[in-house]
Amino acid sequence: MSHRAYYSGVAIDASREPFRITSLEACGRRIVLGCSDGLIRVFEDRSQPNGKVDYKPTSVSEVFTRKSVESLKVFPLHGIMVSLSDGVLRLHSFPSLETRGTFEKSRGCLSFVSNYSTDKKGHSDDLCLCLALKRRVQLFRWNPREFSFANIQELTLNETPRRMEWAGANSVCVAFKRDYKMLNTKTGHCTQIFPLGRKGPQGGLICRMEASNEVLLAKNQQGICVNHEGKPTRTEPIEWSEPPGALLYCRPYVIAATSSEIDVRNIENRLPVQTVSLKGATMLASTFLAERMLVAASSVTVMQLTPVSPINQVEELVAKCNFEAALQLIEEDLDSKWIAHRDEHRLKVKTQYAYHLYNQKEFEMALHLFQQTKIDPRQVLALFPKIIPKGQCRKIEHPVEHIVPIERRDEFLKATAALIPYLEHLRNRFSMDPRYTVTSKDWRKSKSGDMTLPALVDTALLLVFLEIDDPTDSKALLAFLKQDTECDLALTEEILTRRGKYKELVAFFKIREQHESALAILKKLAQKGGGGVTKDKSLLGPGATIDYLQSLAPDRDYQDIVIKYAEWVVKDHPKEGLKIFTHSGSSDSKTKSHIPARLVLKLLKNWCGPEIVVTYLESYLKSTDNKNSALHNELVFLYLDLIHKAEQQKSKRSKKQSAVGPTDVPALRRKLIQFLRESKHYKPELMLGRFPEAELLEERAVLLSRLNEHVEALALYVWDLGSEDKAIRYCAENYDEGRKEKNDVYLHLMQVYLEPEKLEPTERRKAATPKVDAAIELLGKNYMKMDVARAMKLLSDDLDVKRVFPILRAVLSMNKTRSRRNQVTKSLYRIENLRVRSEFIRTRSKQVRIDNQTKCYYCNRRIGNAAFVRYPKSENVVHYVCAESFQATVEGSVS
Repeated sequence: MSHRAYYSGVAIDASREPFRITSLEACGRRIVLGCSDGLIRVFEDRSQPNGKVDYKPTSVSEVFTRKSVESLKVFPLHGIMVSLSDGVLRLHSFPSLETRGTFEKSRGCLSFVSNYSTDKKGHSDDLCLCLALKRRVQLFRWNPREFSFANIQELTLNETPRRMEWAGANSVCVAFKRDYKMLNTKTGHCTQIFPLGRKGPQGGLICRMEASNEVLLAKNQQGICVNHEGKPTRTEPIEWSEPPGALLYCRPYVIAATSSEIDVRNIENRLPVQTVSLKGATMLASTFLAERMLVAASSVTVMQLTPVSPINQVEELVAKCNFEAALQLIEEDLDSKWIAHRDEHRLKVKTQYAYHLYNQKEFEMALHLFQQTKIDPRQVLALFPKIIPKGQCRKIEHPVEHIVPIERRDEFLKATAALIPYLEHLRNRFSMDPRYTVTSKDWRKSKSGDMTLPALVDTALLLVFLEIDDPTDSKALLAFLKQDTECDLALTEEILTRRGKYKELVAFFKIREQHESALAILKKLAQKGGGGVTKDKSLLGPGATIDYLQSLAPDRDYQDIVIKYAEWVVKDHPKEGLKIFTHSGSSDSKTKSHIPARLVLKLLKNWCGPEIVVTYLESYLKSTDNKNSALHNELVFLYLDLIHKAEQQKSKRSKKQSAVGPTDVPALRRKLIQFLRESKHYKPELMLGRFPEAELLEERAVLLSRLNEHVEALALYVWDLGSEDKAIRYCAENYDEGRKEKNDVYLHLMQVYLEPEKLEPTERRKAATPKVDAAIELLGKNYMKMDVARAMKLLSDDLDVKRVFPILRAVLSMNKTRSRRNQVTKSLYRIENLRVRSEFIRTRSKQVRIDNQTKCYYCNRRIGNAAFVRYPKSENVVHYVCAESFQATVEGSVS
């Protein structure tokens, strides 16, 4: 026996009476007996509080049959009772027991059932009876005006029903000779459930379970639950020691009467709860609604089963450590008083259950239950003293007498791993509801010297992660510290420093915006190579500091911090340090530095050489597409300074080279030329004064091209650099027929070839002779891009015509072809013009006749004198106001 659910006592002893009990019913404080002498006897409870059970007979019916009363059913809300004796169903008043009539059309009745429920949820105001007769059933409905039952339906069956029980609004479960079936009272259709067992009462055994809308069917020594459709509702059956003789459901218990005892079981776990000794019991009944008192009867004895109060049942189960059964019992709607205090009892039992599981080392289940209760988290954390800071959770009182401490290491690791979900749950509650409290007092407020609860929870979680931390993989701890936590700053720094968790400490400082502290740690570790305090390679160089400063650079509030700690990185590691200001490879504006480029230039000039400044400007201008001319000019000037410096080193034949950056003059010049050609934001007029006239001629030519000084630029290529190919390439790059300043660039090159004396004199140009052959070749290849007449004037008068004859012939042929093309184009335009005019005249010449019979194509109404629109292709005529809608309809159908 798991616990006592009912107090038992003999209510009626009929062993010395001249009758035997053949049927049983209970109503309130009354017990109604159907007897073997054909009488119905009513006994009323006259027991004193906390005294012996004592029932006294109060009334006896008049003699209405010589046979025993086989079945009884009382309907107290209607004031009636129905009895079955010798195949005749009779209606009586209750509690007077006066016979009010018989069911004349139902003689030969074998049994009857009603839809009357002893449960509030299953109660129906429409009282109906179902009577079992030979191969048929009859349905009756109570008519209070006539004070009688009216026959409403009769259903014919293939065999005779043995037992019945109401299963649903339109379902009756019927036991036939060989099997159970579900009868639909509307259609008369029977659905087979399963065969009867070979053992047990003849005709099967059926018990209605109103609260769960199920029916319990007995098969041999098993009880199987089905729904109103006859389908099983539970995976496991109830197992009894022997086939029961009667069944009764009183939530949450199933009571079975066997040959020697009354068996009480919980319907949910199917385990025995209590047994009451009563030999030969074959009848069970319960009172309606109020106290749910039960009565069990044999042929000579009636025993009363009074429910034990739910509180006493729960306390007994808890005392026996049967917490699951206690919690299950708490969820049952046993009575109204119990429901009002259900939450209080549930929390209390769950708390005790959680402590019990903790003592049994079932930490995961224990903490899951603690999570469901409103217990102060400090009480829970006090169970794990190794993971709470010193001086915290003092003088904690637990609601149980004995706590089993955690001593073994494996138990401690198991406990700490189970703590993580509990602590995470508390953190989530704090974040969702900052006012979250679980008791009448606000346990978020700390006592003197105690942490606030959020700080205590987060610090405990930190210590848990440290305890279960894998030295080779601390991702969980690092991910936790990257969140916004309430961990105590000084305590956390002390703990992580002592454990050598510098990476995690830096992440913690960062989320707390203690950036200088974090950067100081990174600087110390990087400059001392770890100093033996850490083996994390990611902290042994400038990379960690660079990444940290990159994350701060986008925020203008941290500009001073970034500049302060970028200095040592750039000085010690110039190339890597530039990433702080450039964010190389990043296209996201949210991750780019907001430190002004002019300020960065000033800092870099103070910290390192011009090579690093050039590298920064190159990267910055490429990644930002900055159009500030001052920065572009600055880069050009830096290139010039580097080239000048390199030339000086070369002239002195110094073997010493700059530690960083390119010092090869050709490479620098290639970069400079490329920048001058690609950039459109520097000011070339400012550049020319800085470029020496006798040096960097190609760069000077690029600047002249930006100023549209094409003659001087081409002169540099042809006469000073001696590169006709570069001059021709220059013309190809700068020729633009649509721009006046660039459409004569080829003509300028001919002028440079043929008239060197007119150019600005230089040493090479003074001794130059006209390049007639080159000019003729240029004219022959590019005459279509030149004004040939002007080009011919540049040639000398004594030039042999044969040399330019092929060019002239090609020019004349080109002009002739162009003239013919223009004539054809003109003719085609003229023909198109004539066609359009002809179509216009033809369209205007068409007429449309509107008379009284002409209707709008869209709305089908007469046009009359209204304005209209005529469509030329379809020749449809519509009202002017309908034209827009009609056009939309046409376009929709086409699409």
